[in-house]
Amino acid sequence: MRVLRLLAVGGAIGLSAPILAACASTSNAFPVAVGDPNTFVRHAQTMIDEASAAGADTLAHDVIAAARQHFADAQIEMRDKHVGRAQLRAREAVADATYAKALADRIMAERSRAAEESLLQQLPLTPPAPSAAGTGPSGQRP
Repeated sequence: MRVLRLLAVGGAIGLSAPILAACASTSNAFPVAVGDPNTFVRHAQTMIDEASAAGADTLAHDVIAAARQHFADAQIEMRDKHVGRAQLRAREAVADATYAKALADRIMAERSRAAEESLLQQLPLTPPAPSAAGTGPSGQRP
């Protein structure tokens, strides 16, 4: 039984060695771009615009600034014909812009909730007494 285990482990190591060697030989290459990098760059600009419209410029300034920097880096990489790097920078810009929009939305939601809670606290705890308006001369409704 012990011999079978040793053979199984040895076989697994023997089979994985060529796979690991193949991975190691390509580890210094930059990831290959999948899809049109121009599409990723345009999508990054769209996401930055949406985040800005949601108030990220004031509510999530640092995050939207990082998104804009990644976008600028993507444009530089595209200009220099480094499409893989351009796509990566565009994806980083999309991630930062998405986070900036979500952060701005959360802050706006918290402010809205706080305002609604404040209004709720101002409401009386007991219902108002019925008014005499709308009753006839005998005190009854017509």
